[in-house]
Amino acid sequence: MNGNRTITRVGAVAAGAVAALIVWALALTTGGIQVALGGGEATDMPWWQVLAASVVAGLAGWALLAILEARLGGRARRTWTVTAIVVALVSLAGPLGMPGIETGDRFWLAGVHLLLAATYIPTMAATVRPSAPSRNQ
Repeated sequence: MNGNRTITRVGAVAAGAVAALIVWALALTTGGIQVALGGGEATDMPWWQVLAASVVAGLAGWALLAILEARLGGRARRTWTVTAIVVALVSLAGPLGMPGIETGDRFWLAGVHLLLAATYIPTMAATVRPSAPSRNQ
């Protein structure tokens, strides 16, 4: 992979993780983000979980993009972008539909999901080399 593309993709993952932590820190001003998993008592979501989930999401997107580039070449951009948008929308089912989350906390969690999508999708899509023009045209 081209070094500049790698730097850009690493930067996207890092920027997304930092942005998610900033949202988490802002949420602390309203009492933090509390989630009740498995029907238990609501507990604060720690910073490291936000960081880990953000990095894993970015790396998973990068891995899928690399696989699509290897198979589709320059045509990977559109396939990856559409797939990433669908995954981002489906990921909203967690914060918006999961029981045990207060309305304000849903707002913060959905915000993190949308912020990551807004960071990762256009940045990574922009790193795909366009396909070469066909000789038959």
